[in-house]
Amino acid sequence: MQLTEGNKSLDNIPDLVWKSAELARQFLHSADYLRLPSPRDIFEYQIMVDVCKHQTNDAIRIQPFDSITGKGTCQRFKGMLHHLRMHDEWHSWKAQHLKAVAMDWCREHGIEHAD
Repeated sequence: MQLTEGNKSLDNIPDLVWKSAELARQFLHSADYLRLPSPRDIFEYQIMVDVCKHQTNDAIRIQPFDSITGKGTCQRFKGMLHHLRMHDEWHSWKAQHLKAVAMDWCREHGIEHAD
């Protein structure tokens, strides 16, 4: 069911919700706003692969690859990070990736940004 003024048969919905829905509709259909990158644009699995590829210690490099296949990948990977005490490295890689996504988005939309 769509939340629109024409569908206001749901009398128990407060006016604030209708106003918010209308504002969201205007926002989504306006050329004045740009869509920010979504979680689909921020492919966390690729960050996990990159972390694994860039390990210099073979024992550490192979173990993460074993943890990033199949169902439950993220949980196993994060458990492996905890076991190997690699949280700081993971957060650093992820921050670099997110920064690259943001900078690409800014360039794509002609927005100046600071490195």
